[in-house]
Amino acid sequence: MMKSKQKYWSYGTLILAVIGIVFISGCVEKECKTNDDCLAKACFTAPQCKDNNCVYSPILDCCGNDACEREETYTSCPADCPDCDDYNDCTINDRYDYYEQKCINKLITPCCGNNICDERVETHLNCQKDCPN
Repeated sequence: MMKSKQKYWSYGTLILAVIGIVFISGCVEKECKTNDDCLAKACFTAPQCKDNNCVYSPILDCCGNDACEREETYTSCPADCPDCDDYNDCTINDRYDYYEQKCINKLITPCCGNNICDERVETHLNCQKDCPN
């Protein structure tokens, strides 16, 4: 008798779990039903409602389209471009590479403070940061 109660309890728990999942998935708020439900965004084409989600397409060469593009820099368009200055005195030409989509910081050698002991010009006496005693 005890086993049948446990069996029904397990089935009941399973059924409640399935009902809960169905209920929760039905409660997911849909972003849109029509294109008019989507808000317009600067630097993006008119949004379209697809599968109850607003879909935006960026307008090229527009500061604010979430893409750092040629002719844009952190100074001219901080909304799209990262600040590539690593504040390291041993790097130059700190810039954003549009093709690789990342910051480039070119290392200066020799440079005291770049963690490289260039023995041609650096010694422990003139650069303790890079050259051990």
